[in-house]
Amino acid sequence: MGIFGEKLKEVSQSVLPIVILIFLLHFFLAPLSFDILLRCVVGTALIILGLTVFHVGVEIGVSPIGMHLGHAVTKYGKMIMVVMSGLVLGFAISMAEPDLRIYGQQVELFTSGYMTEMMLVYAVSAGIAVTLAFGLWRIVRSLALKHVFFLFYALIGLLCLLVPREFIALSFDASGTTTGAMTVPFFLALAAGVSSFKSSDSVAAEEDSFGLVGIASAGAILGVLLMAVVTAQQPLGASVTVPDQAALEPFWESLAHLAPHMFWEVFLSILPVTLLFYLAHFFIENVRGAEFFRINAGVVYTYLGLVIFMTGVNFGFNRAGYELGMEIARLEGSAVLVLVGLVIGLVVILAEPAVFPLVNQIEDITSGYVPRKLVLIALSLAVGSAVAFSMLRIVLPGLELWHMLLPGYLIAIALSYFVPNLFVGMAFDSGGVASGPMAATFVLSFASGAARHFPGADVFLDGFGVVALIAMMPIVALQLLGMVFQWKQKRGNEA
Repeated sequence: MGIFGEKLKEVSQSVLPIVILIFLLHFFLAPLSFDILLRCVVGTALIILGLTVFHVGVEIGVSPIGMHLGHAVTKYGKMIMVVMSGLVLGFAISMAEPDLRIYGQQVELFTSGYMTEMMLVYAVSAGIAVTLAFGLWRIVRSLALKHVFFLFYALIGLLCLLVPREFIALSFDASGTTTGAMTVPFFLALAAGVSSFKSSDSVAAEEDSFGLVGIASAGAILGVLLMAVVTAQQPLGASVTVPDQAALEPFWESLAHLAPHMFWEVFLSILPVTLLFYLAHFFIENVRGAEFFRINAGVVYTYLGLVIFMTGVNFGFNRAGYELGMEIARLEGSAVLVLVGLVIGLVVILAEPAVFPLVNQIEDITSGYVPRKLVLIALSLAVGSAVAFSMLRIVLPGLELWHMLLPGYLIAIALSYFVPNLFVGMAFDSGGVASGPMAATFVLSFASGAARHFPGADVFLDGFGVVALIAMMPIVALQLLGMVFQWKQKRGNEA
């Protein structure tokens, strides 16, 4: 079986459980219209095809580009080059991340234009640019990740005290959506390239291969919070009227409008990485022969795969998530909503396009010491819990997002001082990976629909924030996994 066959099998096994779940909910709890079910079927076919092509493209194109750019960044050994490269790469790539654009459009819709898409995109991109530059500097200087995350999240905690509570959900959700299908594989490869080039210590290089995605995630939070502080943003609830979902366009019209939009959005996503690769290729580190053509083919595959995938997600799953959330919220019994949220979280993580590049890299970097199946199980349980907790916020009056985020991140930071350094980077990277396009569309739409129609809930205060919890829970879960492995290793050494 060739690489396409392997990826097709892997993707099909990941995506089909979500579709089965949607149809089970349709038949037994929340009946959907025929049009929405048809969109789910077509969207599923597009998602499976798109993810298959995308994963092939990442393997032969995006990951090698990140490795080569990582080498190019450190080739001359000048720290100013490392910092400037981080600023340029961070801003350019996050500006064009499709997931962030989609989230920005949803924020603009739900705030009636009070918070525009580009306001959010610029704030996030600026935050990521600064923290990515710091992250590359950290790798070169071998600064411990636990100290970096302690510093960043202490600053985030202070800023949260200065902004309206709506911006806490906005900033943490933006953090999750900006580390999406394009940025995660690139950041992972970039970190691996820089760490392998600068370090002769294989253990240190392994540890430094992770953490850059988590640092970028913190940068997105800081960017939005600082924007809210500097511009003296007022509470959104007093300024906006949340609209209801617009009527669906006819089937073919909707697809015809969406596909060209995705071609342009994904083109913007691919362009900065491609241009930077060509600049590095011609002026810093020449890539010769078959590898150069293979990378170019990988870029094309990545582009086409993302276009098909994003079209499928937005066409087939966005409205289905909203309608399911709305119908289940109308049922009597809040426990049903929480239970359905748990099940959705358990399966939706498997369809995130950036999950498999992360778990594959974890298995490769650790030479099988941390098996991918175990990481997938931990991520699935973490995201299931996160969505269930989000549903609890909807059904329990007075339960706010910070009541979960504050203890969650305090636990995450505390654990980082007790687990192996390698697991700290893995854990914080996994938070960004778990909150990808499926979370930014299907799960966020499900939470918005539920909050819109559950008595006493607020769609902005209770619906938003689900991506934030999805980004937080894997950090705790993988560090707990690290403690288990550390304990097993100690017992093995004692024996």
